[in-house]
Amino acid sequence: MSATLLENVNTLCSDCPVKSTTLCATTNILGHTELSKISHVKTVPSGGTVLGDDAEASFVATVLRGVVRVTKSMRDGREQIVGLVYPGEFFGRLFADRTSFSYEAASDLVLCVMDRHGFEAVLQRHPELEHEIMLRGFNDLARAYERSMLLTAQSTLERVSTYLLVTLDRREQLLEHMSVELHKRVSVSVLTRRDMASYLGTTIETISRHVHYLAAQGVIRIIDASHFEVLNHIRLMSISGLTGSDLAVLSGRPPSSTTSAINSGYK
Repeated sequence: MSATLLENVNTLCSDCPVKSTTLCATTNILGHTELSKISHVKTVPSGGTVLGDDAEASFVATVLRGVVRVTKSMRDGREQIVGLVYPGEFFGRLFADRTSFSYEAASDLVLCVMDRHGFEAVLQRHPELEHEIMLRGFNDLARAYERSMLLTAQSTLERVSTYLLVTLDRREQLLEHMSVELHKRVSVSVLTRRDMASYLGTTIETISRHVHYLAAQGVIRIIDASHFEVLNHIRLMSISGLTGSDLAVLSGRPPSSTTSAINSGYK
């Protein structure tokens, strides 16, 4: 591999804020080069549609900044949020002509977009990427099973507590990868209260009531409508009913590292 080629690929990827957690991190310089040839950066404003439901599956993408809301429209016109895609995560429909869900910007998005057919061709030439896609698919399936179980078994207070824990852990993972020192444990919700209610299977009023209850108990501090400082992490875990392994699955973190974070110096 030439020094010039290596320099060009490094230049393309040097500004990526999540380069250590993306699919690209699992391949070699040749794989990087092939991916860079079919990639471009795309921005989508909050509320915009990235890919519609049953739309042409023309591209796949990795989230660089922001959060993607995955939704499914019901026959009666209602829209259900079925998942969230965070920075460093991959989304899109491989080896199919049409999408199965709608992908929307829950916040302002920066995406690394790749032509689907081109990406599928790269997968066939690089088994390490195909292996990583398979592993991520299994992890997504485990997360879906876990979330389905929790929505069925948890009370609404437990669901709200779980959501705060997952968004907190997601933010801390991202900051860790960026080598940013943590001074406060702040959960950042990119969803409106209406979207939170849809995602958690409850009502806006119930969400607000539980958030204010947690604040009154000294578990969290409400900074604003989207930011909540977690004052007592252990208590929030207890209220949620989660184990460290549960949280690991939901937040995409290896179980051992989540357990270590819970058992660290934080309350």
